[in-house]
Amino acid sequence: MANLKQKNISEPLKTVRIVFSTLLILLLVWLVSGPYRSYLKPNLRLPEAAGQGQAGDGSGETSATAVPEGQDACCGTDRLYLSDGHIVLNIFEGDDFETVCHSLSPVLRSEKSFVRAARREHYPTNVHTGHYVLKPGLNNRRLLETLGQGLQTPVTLRFHVVRTPEKLAGILSRQIMIDSTAIVTAFYDPQRLEALGLNRQTLPALFIPDTYEIWWNVSPERLMNHFEKVYKQFWTEERKAKAAANKLSPVQAATLASIVQDETNHRDEWSIIAGLYLNRMRKGMPLQACPTVKYAINDFTIRRVLKEYTRVESPYNTYLHRGLPPGPIGIARKEPLLAVIDAVPNNYLYMCAKDDFSGGHYFSSTLTQHNRYAERYHQALTRRRIRR
Repeated sequence: MANLKQKNISEPLKTVRIVFSTLLILLLVWLVSGPYRSYLKPNLRLPEAAGQGQAGDGSGETSATAVPEGQDACCGTDRLYLSDGHIVLNIFEGDDFETVCHSLSPVLRSEKSFVRAARREHYPTNVHTGHYVLKPGLNNRRLLETLGQGLQTPVTLRFHVVRTPEKLAGILSRQIMIDSTAIVTAFYDPQRLEALGLNRQTLPALFIPDTYEIWWNVSPERLMNHFEKVYKQFWTEERKAKAAANKLSPVQAATLASIVQDETNHRDEWSIIAGLYLNRMRKGMPLQACPTVKYAINDFTIRRVLKEYTRVESPYNTYLHRGLPPGPIGIARKEPLLAVIDAVPNNYLYMCAKDDFSGGHYFSSTLTQHNRYAERYHQALTRRRIRR
């Protein structure tokens, strides 16, 4: 009887012990796994009032690279902005963990959980520069994997109509991490120029304007390697042979192309104009190209090239000096380059802008015909009171 009574008492105690032990285990598991739960909980979100902020101070420049056109700054700097529904984080050379946290703070649901997770993953001592395109809804684990392993996204580098290498450096610096000063220094590195067979005047021939995919944190040296690679890819043996048939080197072809593209925006005329200038060069005639005069006096706003401008002493003034100028007067685009390489043979020696100001030209084989067109054009300029 006593044994039965003792058994009836011990059964509830045993049950209580099991329940208590289970609860204790669950509590310990919850306490231990609590910090790790933050790894899996979505922590990256779109900022409040997204799209209302603007980068910079309104001057069109920022401390480093500007927020790309058509995209929204999240926190007033170029380190964080929105693009196509994604959050873009730029980490610059010299940025530390504190800077990264400050940059990310507008898009973190919980900055504290991110800091705890980052320290556990040793990210504060493993910050990588880069251009990171992040999807809203990422948890700390995915976010830290991306940042900690430097899994950045390449950027699309664009440049098309550019006058000088210095201008190009400014355009590039707004799209990648390095600043324009470092880019210009790389452009004019004497050893590289010598290795490429170029100088300060012919350097613009190296650049082939286009749209490229490149790493945002590319070094100046690797950037130059990229341009050199593209240059060599463009100048195939076939294209070199075509240029050589017209007694042009690649640099000379780029020089002529820079003049051709400045003569008109009418692409259907580029090859004709290239053929015309080649004809003048074969005959030993000065090119008398108006764009070279504008380059010589550094004024591209001129609409009427006066005789006094054509007398300005400059190696780039093709009214005074026969042959091509010392180098390109701008960075020639790919299409004018191809127009020079594949110039259509013709008998033209003269060209004159049309008096309807359409941007097109009249082409002539004789000076007499050219002078008729020139007189009509000058009369049209006078009617419109265009003095220069």
